[in-house]
Amino acid sequence: MNGKKRAAYLIIFALILAAAWFMVTGKNAYQGKREEISKGQDEAYGQETPKVRDEIEIPERNEEEQRIRPEIVSVVPPIVTPEMPCGVDGPILDYADEYLIIFHDYFGLFAYDIVENKIIGAIDLAAIGCEFTQGDHACEVLTDSNGWKVYLHPLKEESMFVYDVLNNRLTKEPYDPVGKEAFHHLEETADYVDSQPCLRSFSCALLGQERYLYLESGSGMALDLYYIIEENQERIKFAKIFDGYTNMQEGGEIFAYADYTGYLDECTDWMECSRFQERDYDKDGLWDRVYRENLSDFESCNYRIEFGNGDLIRIPQMGGGIPYMMRCDLDGDGTSEILFQQSYGFSTDPMAFGEVAVFAKKNGTYEQLMPPKELRADLQDGLNCYRPSLALYYEKQSEWEMRVTTKELGKGGILDEIVPLNDDLAAMFNWPDGEKEHVASCYETTVSGEEKQLLEFHFQVFNKWSLDEIVVTAAYEDGELGIVDSRYEREAD
Repeated sequence: MNGKKRAAYLIIFALILAAAWFMVTGKNAYQGKREEISKGQDEAYGQETPKVRDEIEIPERNEEEQRIRPEIVSVVPPIVTPEMPCGVDGPILDYADEYLIIFHDYFGLFAYDIVENKIIGAIDLAAIGCEFTQGDHACEVLTDSNGWKVYLHPLKEESMFVYDVLNNRLTKEPYDPVGKEAFHHLEETADYVDSQPCLRSFSCALLGQERYLYLESGSGMALDLYYIIEENQERIKFAKIFDGYTNMQEGGEIFAYADYTGYLDECTDWMECSRFQERDYDKDGLWDRVYRENLSDFESCNYRIEFGNGDLIRIPQMGGGIPYMMRCDLDGDGTSEILFQQSYGFSTDPMAFGEVAVFAKKNGTYEQLMPPKELRADLQDGLNCYRPSLALYYEKQSEWEMRVTTKELGKGGILDEIVPLNDDLAAMFNWPDGEKEHVASCYETTVSGEEKQLLEFHFQVFNKWSLDEIVVTAAYEDGELGIVDSRYEREAD
């Protein structure tokens, strides 16, 4: 009997200790559920008390550790406005479990608490130079296996940014992927979700057997972005992500540049003004500026690039797209070529349009490099001189298959693909067998390669209901651009 009482006392004492520990650590039921998924994962949403922090011994740092000590960076919250569309490829899902979602788009990175139905952390990626997904300044985004931290690495840099989701803390430190276990439970959404006329994240997160989470916007606008959880192809949970987001309508708007005349770094009403502030495109240590002259809203404008050393580039009669600018080194001589382009992510068919102008410095002045001769089929005066074009031929093979061919592409040869059609494309191509021709405009130009870089011209194959594209690669040789390769990419991301 005494043994039973002693055991009962021990159990009661153990329960008291457990309750005391619960009070010290501040754990709650929600955090306990996270612990069932990943050991220690509850700390990602808990609060360390001063007592717990005092018990942590901080070893003294030697000189080398002091030198590489992470630099604390201010967290600038991104702006989300009613006029803001999602990116052309949709929001990019980086991490998800039953309680936390991490995703990014060109306008920022966000951490969303599913239980509380609110955004708990956000970073303006443009403020730290991590807004680009392709090209010379592309930034890779990874999360650790439990969602505690996000790693942002501009590929051309030897440093990276680390975002602490728990404390909403951002640091900059040397790039070192060793020992960091990344989150790998992402699959292509199209493999799990039926096709619908809406914008979705390319990837979905697997939460269990036949259970997955993805992002979706029916209108294509950021404010209409939802997370969706499906199980056995049935929606069991969803919510509008930006409901209650406190940084909704402050700051710039997406279309404020449309009727603007002046320097883009002073167009503060525009949400992407920071892209043009304090930029050194020719790498001479002096700030360079871009001036825009509005001719007709959303239809035409003139640009000029004023370099700090007095150099000048004039770009007349461009369209009304969203401007972007980057440098590249196409001949490997260490002197920057300038790539200026406009995208149309706000269009109903965002990959159907685009303009690009490339400039190389020759004999002390910048001259425009014309696209490869094979891509000049539709080039004329005015806007068309900035629109590399590719003639595509369609030949229906069956109700669900289409043969797509192009003209000869120099060293790239002739592209000839048999492509499966989805429901939307099959309906669009509901005509008798025979060839049909379409001239596609380059909607985006990216930079690839290291020392001697290449240009990649991207062409939409069908329309917005398909992500298929043709990529034509060009090199700068003997004073002009020439095609060196071409490829067909199905469901290109």
